[in-house]
Amino acid sequence: METKYGGITFPLGDVSFADRIIAYDPAFSGGNVPSATYQTVNGAIGAPDYSSTGTYVSLGAGGRLIVAFDDNVLLASGNSDPELHIFEIGPDVEDQFIEISADGVNWISVGKVDGSTDSIDIDPFLAAAGVSVATPFRFVSIVDDINEGDKSGSTVGADIDAVGAIGAANLEAGTSGADRFNGGSQYDYFDGGSGFDRIVYSETSLVIDGLGNGSFKVTGEGYSNTVTRIERVDLAGGAYYRLDVAPDESAAIGYRLYQAAFGREPDQTGLEFWIAQRDGGISTEVLAAAFLRSDEAQALYGGLSNTGFVDALYTNVLGRDGEAAGTAFWVNALNSGVYDRAFVLDNFSASSENIATVGAAIEDGIFFA
Repeated sequence: METKYGGITFPLGDVSFADRIIAYDPAFSGGNVPSATYQTVNGAIGAPDYSSTGTYVSLGAGGRLIVAFDDNVLLASGNSDPELHIFEIGPDVEDQFIEISADGVNWISVGKVDGSTDSIDIDPFLAAAGVSVATPFRFVSIVDDINEGDKSGSTVGADIDAVGAIGAANLEAGTSGADRFNGGSQYDYFDGGSGFDRIVYSETSLVIDGLGNGSFKVTGEGYSNTVTRIERVDLAGGAYYRLDVAPDESAAIGYRLYQAAFGREPDQTGLEFWIAQRDGGISTEVLAAAFLRSDEAQALYGGLSNTGFVDALYTNVLGRDGEAAGTAFWVNALNSGVYDRAFVLDNFSASSENIATVGAAIEDGIFFA
């Protein structure tokens, strides 16, 4: 498995290299583009194989290439060792700006490489960005430095032969739909992608720790998996965890609204029901209205004036008295009919203060026996 390319050891061998082109824009910065012969984007995929035209891609002056790892992830080493390696070929050494991403949306700059075969230690860039070194990255963006190298010619821009993860672990990736994975020791990382995804284990109990970056570490007997963009972990015997606990995800929204409406921790049956409603696409304000129609909410709020209702929300949701300006704002809005009580409950539930409080309670997922 372990293989050397360009004098660099890649522990996962051929698996270490980018598998897929996400985007290629040779005119990204408005510079000259290479001739069509040298725009063979798949030349940058897989292990280094430069031998002739078609085995690499020219970026263009200021051009951009985004690649993805499908069967591995890029990981920080926790030390000064390099983890990312760019194979740039040809007689001209041409600089590139490099960014990495866990999800293909949010990017972190990891500096500039000087062309030719060059490596990057991503650790200091993650530290500067406040990103956990445990974060698995699947996407790499390469932008040619338009101010360096040749500005014209048939192969203008950096010529990319391969993009490799020296710091790597194997990955099973999902699709854009609903996916089902089998957890265990076969893979280190699982990425569900979009859609509602679940991972199934043969154990009746596991330890799950939120990593603070949208990923979770799942520890079983003799192995651990890191899972990301997976909504549910199923255990033998029927117990399960919901991992969609980011502020805008279903389980977090259901938990927050439940606790906000009733001023207590949710019971399992009720929470399962309300999460299912949110999974089905019901809006948070409609859910809030349904909560307020319940017998429990009517007992808490039904006989209260608008002032009493707002005071109760401050106590039940935020655990404190309301500040004068905030209380007056919500009471006036209710009295004037600008907002109804469901809207106010929804906003208290989704407040940054409540998100932080509830987030600490569910950061390792929500367990259902």
